[in-house]
Formats: sequence, structure tokens, C-alpha cells
Amino acid sequence: MPRGQGGYNPYNQGHTVEVPIVVVAEAHSSGDSIGPLLTVTLDLGKSWLGAELRAITLIDAGAKGNASTLYVFKEQPSAFADGVEWVPLIADLKMLPPGHKGIVINAGDWETFTTSDESTVDIAVKNNLNIGLDLRGGTPSTFYARLIDNTGFTPAAVDDWTALFHFWID
Repeated sequence: MPRGQGGYNPYNQGHTVEVPIVVVAEAHSSGDSIGPLLTVTLDLGKSWLGAELRAITLIDAGAKGNASTLYVFKEQPSAFADGVEWVPLIADLKMLPPGHKGIVINAGDWETFTTSDESTVDIAVKNNLNIGLDLRGGTPSTFYARLIDNTGFTPAAVDDWTALFHFWID
């Protein structure tokens, strides 16, 4: 672990947080939320004021590989239900980082892998996002995300989805 003058220094480092996405195993339509609000928290033992989201990895153990959009929020947005169309409030849109209109995951972004424990899985990676998250007005060390379906699909199982958020702490 890097050490600074006062001991462990968590800043100016890359970090990855894994967030499971529990979905309802029923038909989703385009525009529906996939899973609940995702809460991304990294406990460094002290608050951090900002981060740069550099990449995300989505894993679908059901190998559906559907198109979707991931929205990132600096503060906790309004409540919503999985499998229900998301119609954002203006207040929610104000919580998006400046210039952020969602991270689009196209069907062609998914790659299928054969694994020894899950048979086949689909994985989509988006790199070089450079989404700065100024968290001073929100909850220190936490940001939020919402995954929205773009095509309509039925998840194979409730626990098929996982998101990995790769970010740099300021």
C-alpha cells in the first residue's frame, strides 16, 4: 500500500468496486430499469471528495448481451422499481456529472466467454470514460448508477448481472 507522510494514502490510485445487480426474472421492455439503484461505495477509512470513473465492466451470466445505458449520479436519485420504465425527474438529471448523458452499451459491445463454473457468460467493457464525479455536494465516498434496458429482454436468473466500476480517487 502506498504510504504518505501520515500513513496510508488512498488518493491518486485506481480502485474497483463490484456491485451485484439483482433483477426480476421477467420480461423487460426498452426503457425499463434493470435491477435496483446501484450504490457504489468504497470505504477508505476517510472521506474522498472526487473521483474519475474510468471504466465499467458488465457481466451477464445469462449471456443475453442486450443493449442498455448506464447512468451515473453524484447523489442519490429518486426511487424506482426494477422492470418498470424509468422516466427521470429533472432533479435526477441535475445529479448527473457535467456532460454525462449515460454510458451506452451496444449489443456489439458484449463478448461471450466460456467459463468452468457458469457455462457461457457475456461481458461488456467500456474504457476511457473519464467521467469526473465531484462528490462534495453528495455523500462522501459514494456515487450511484442506474442501468436502463434499450432493447427488451428476459433475464435468465435474478443474480446473473454484476457491474464493476473502475475509478481513480482524487
